[in-house]
Amino acid sequence: LIETFFCQTIYFYKFQLYISIMPMAMFQEVAAVANLVNEGFGDCPQVERFCYASDSRSIYIFGGIGFDEHYKDQLYRFKIGSGWEELDQCGDFPLSRADACLGLNGNKLYLFGGTNSNLVLLNDFIEYDIGLKTWRRIAPAGGYLPPPLSKASMCNVELCLYLFGGETEQTENANMGRGYSNKIYRYSIVEHKWEEISPKSTVRPPAVCGCTIVAVGRKLCLIGGIARDNSINDQVYVFDTEKETWNLWGEKAPGVGRAFHSAIAFAGHYILVYGGKDQEEWESSNFFIFDVEKRQWFESKCDEVRAFTAIAGERFGHAAGILRDHHNCSSLVVCGGVRDQDFASGIVQTILRDLNMLELTVILEFLIPYHSVSRDSKRAESKPSDCAANNDCIDL
Repeated sequence: LIETFFCQTIYFYKFQLYISIMPMAMFQEVAAVANLVNEGFGDCPQVERFCYASDSRSIYIFGGIGFDEHYKDQLYRFKIGSGWEELDQCGDFPLSRADACLGLNGNKLYLFGGTNSNLVLLNDFIEYDIGLKTWRRIAPAGGYLPPPLSKASMCNVELCLYLFGGETEQTENANMGRGYSNKIYRYSIVEHKWEEISPKSTVRPPAVCGCTIVAVGRKLCLIGGIARDNSINDQVYVFDTEKETWNLWGEKAPGVGRAFHSAIAFAGHYILVYGGKDQEEWESSNFFIFDVEKRQWFESKCDEVRAFTAIAGERFGHAAGILRDHHNCSSLVVCGGVRDQDFASGIVQTILRDLNMLELTVILEFLIPYHSVSRDSKRAESKPSDCAANNDCIDL
């Protein structure tokens, strides 16, 4: 009875829960939304421009740049119940880097590319055995590797890794310097072989970086990304891994386009998109849901989602995952990243160390089709008023 009472009546915008005074497992039982300071469990690594991957139990973060502006080579893992830990690294471990790609399949992590401290683009490919805590540099069959890339996106479909987009030195005009890529590459984990895929369709996505490709079944959904002319991709491009074709799904949705956001598949045919930077370079706390079956964007207007976005706040370059606890309860986890200005402290370019969770049982409640809002409305939403901060506003 007490548990039911708490679950139905506590909303986090009225107070905060801290791990230091509440066990992690208990948190899952008493609130749908929480901001976790992680005292006693370790803070989120204080780095930006890291790469990450997640499964249903863990979020892994590698590399990035610290507040001291040094490039990092640490590997971290977050698990519900044990918090953050730095993992040991043995073998042929990678050099420090930022803006790399990290893939995950089974008990193996796959690291590709990025930028080193000399601003050189990389294309090394290294495998990490999570059980053995050992890195192994992969020499692919045939010797082929994708070109050096940074700020690209990687995901896996069955026993293959797919790599798309990113900053590249392979441009049509050598005098233009670095550009962005719209090429797609596939790595067979079984055959240990990379290949560039030549799409069999006339539809092509834009060349972008800071995008995400999300696997939904055997299809890859391209969400967001920024082009060389600073335009933001606001359409969903879908790559069929069997037919090797690109298609456009849904209509343009002004306001949805963003870069350096998170996008995660959920419940078979939804993609949850959070944060990032929009067309005007504003960081965002917007939470959008793309329904793959309906090919349409939605928003959730339930109180828990509104509380979550208010607490997690605006950020970009963060990590996200859908994790299950020991009760098999799934939650969206958003952690780290960057906020250009922390409104509470006034500090510019803040590297965030918090971790925020939202139970997924509430995600799909009160879904309404997304309609774009004006720039002035977005500005008002991005800077909450004093009354909102003090929770003494009245909804009219």
